[in-house]
Amino acid sequence: MKARQPAIRAQFRAHAQWIEGALADGRAHVLGAAPGIADFALYHVLWFVCGNIEEVDLLAGCDATKAWLERMAKLGHGTRTPLDAKEALAIARAARPDSVERRGGGDMSGRRPGERVTVAANDYGRDPVAGELLAIDDRAIVIRRVDPEAGDLNLHFPRAGFDVAAGDPARALPRGRGNHQLCLPPQRQAAARLGESPIIAGRPYARRGSCGCRARA
Repeated sequence: MKARQPAIRAQFRAHAQWIEGALADGRAHVLGAAPGIADFALYHVLWFVCGNIEEVDLLAGCDATKAWLERMAKLGHGTRTPLDAKEALAIARAARPDSVERRGGGDMSGRRPGERVTVAANDYGRDPVAGELLAIDDRAIVIRRVDPEAGDLNLHFPRAGFDVAAGDPARALPRGRGNHQLCLPPQRQAAARLGESPIIAGRPYARRGSCGCRARA
């Protein structure tokens, strides 16, 4: 990573010029007079980088951006009320989600409201979340699931950046020395998610798993 630092810092500078350009007309915030989601999305990145790299000023010459950072810092953190985890879960269990208009059927994924689906990010942090699909369109995905601690939940995901697949996440299969779901080859994992057993070249697929076990369909 050290060898890449000059290139990474050059890229940071190049992206910082976009922010400087947006603020060059004297506006107080990225999209106008009031702070919005664009400001908060950008601020934490610059705050983190500039607060941890002291040997060089990565915003040298970006006077409008520096002034904007100061304005953002003055917004503070609002009013905080202490709440422990047990209290938060109790509030969630006692609450009921708002009703959601069932919409969908035209999504390119082919998924329809009422189906059991799995939703996962398609870049990183790909932990799947399973539930009943309530709504899907070009802007959002909404699924319903019941959590043993938080109760009934309607989970809302942006459509961009998230994939929807039929069925629940792959369940661990009791084979070999224990839970070897992660040892299964991609074809078998995909089939497990759909509750199927793949047949490849006329026989059940088998391959040695990464832990040395023999993962069979």
